[in-house]
Amino acid sequence: MKRPILPVIIFLALSWYLFFFRLDAMGLTDPDETFYAQTAKEMLAKNEWLTPQILGKPQFEKPILFYWLVELSFKAFGVNETAARLPSAVFGTIGIIATYLLGSLLLNKRTGLLAAAMLAVSVEYVILSRACVTDMMLFSLMLLGVLFFFYGHLKGKRYAYILSAAFFALAVLTKGPIAVMLPGLAFLLYFGECFYRRVLWVPEYYQIYTVRTQDRLAGIL
Repeated sequence: MKRPILPVIIFLALSWYLFFFRLDAMGLTDPDETFYAQTAKEMLAKNEWLTPQILGKPQFEKPILFYWLVELSFKAFGVNETAARLPSAVFGTIGIIATYLLGSLLLNKRTGLLAAAMLAVSVEYVILSRACVTDMMLFSLMLLGVLFFFYGHLKGKRYAYILSAAFFALAVLTKGPIAVMLPGLAFLLYFGECFYRRVLWVPEYYQIYTVRTQDRLAGIL
């Protein structure tokens, strides 16, 4: 696959406007936003990197990875709305580029461009990319896992399977087993379709069946 420099630049510019511009325009009002931000804030105050903390007590609602990123963002840019939402904005951008690459890999560049552009301007996608929640990070890591899996499968690149497994592992560290259950179901359907077409699908028999069925229907009518 050729290096998609121009499309990536375009999507970076679009993502900056949609996901990063005035990221602090609204306070942390959603209950999930405040929950994750407060947890990371308390972890930073106690220099805690192993156990999520909220209201001075451990909490284990989600795995640790998202808290780490928000905590690092707080440490680098201060405790504020922009820093809290920055990881989601970054992964929203990654998700757009990964969508373009996956569409280009499976079909063609035009499909990849259209898919990424439609995703970028989707209302729900923009909202999640500008919120301090785990959803955008989970989506993008799963998408990267799928992207590298199909890159290895279609291009014969074994190292891509290792990258795919790594991204799925990071997705599990973001939101738990759902990160492998959903892609696993998609892979099961994909390989089930491949098995059907290669082993069970016999075009000649189907054509014979279709012709005979049409003849019988014509005779009845």
